[in-house]
Amino acid sequence: MALAGGARPATAAAEVPPPLPALRVLALGPAQVFAGEREVPASAWTYRKARELFFYLLDRPEATKAAIGLDLWPDASAEQLRNYLHRSLHFIRQALGSADRIVFAHGAYRINRDLPLRYDVAEFEAGLRGAAALGPPTALTAECRAALMALLDRAVRLWRGEYLADLDAGEWAILRREELRLAYLRGLLDLGQAHLLDGRYAEAAAVYRRALAEDPYLELAERELMRCLARQGESGGALRRYRDLRSLLAAELGAVPSPETTLLYERIRRGDDV
Repeated sequence: MALAGGARPATAAAEVPPPLPALRVLALGPAQVFAGEREVPASAWTYRKARELFFYLLDRPEATKAAIGLDLWPDASAEQLRNYLHRSLHFIRQALGSADRIVFAHGAYRINRDLPLRYDVAEFEAGLRGAAALGPPTALTAECRAALMALLDRAVRLWRGEYLADLDAGEWAILRREELRLAYLRGLLDLGQAHLLDGRYAEAAAVYRRALAEDPYLELAERELMRCLARQGESGGALRRYRDLRSLLAAELGAVPSPETTLLYERIRRGDDV
């Protein structure tokens, strides 16, 4: 039946646009961005600095134009900065398929976190914060250590490599990269210690090996790996680890193992309990 005045009924499709696909961003390792099931290719950003700006904004609550200029275009004039920034924002919105992903309010730019978003760095740091809030592994009950291990295990599994490993970014990213690497190592050391306290020596050894793969000079991890091997009846392997460490430190740093590590070596060599 026709409506009075020839008016047509409005359709829901015309009134409500389809929701934007959830954004999933991986930055621990090679950078990847997914809009729903579709990966946004590196070529979609058009301009290298646009991709860098996206990750820069993603890693902080908000950023003023001045801060962005200082970190991404430190040598640009005011006019150049305005042009670079507007062009980069245009390319970001184009790559992500929406102008709503970036918000400008109160003199600052930010990622619109009201839209569905998963970010591995945020999840990684949240897991580490949750574990740290429980306290050090040595001060926890077995039940609390189990909760700590679950948090740490989920967090460190997100690590695919150093932050923005394939992105040629500025000093801001280099500093952030080292901050996250140290957080990852601290998480591994706590996770290894928790396994060790519960007598899971094989699991602890695997965690310490991961830490040493990231930093072969991390003597605390090497020492605890020696302890794990000795407790599993692999004293020969523990002694070889020490000798290899001694050779590495001498060749690369002109240094020797710490007294704590040498004492542990001597105790294992004598067959003492460690």
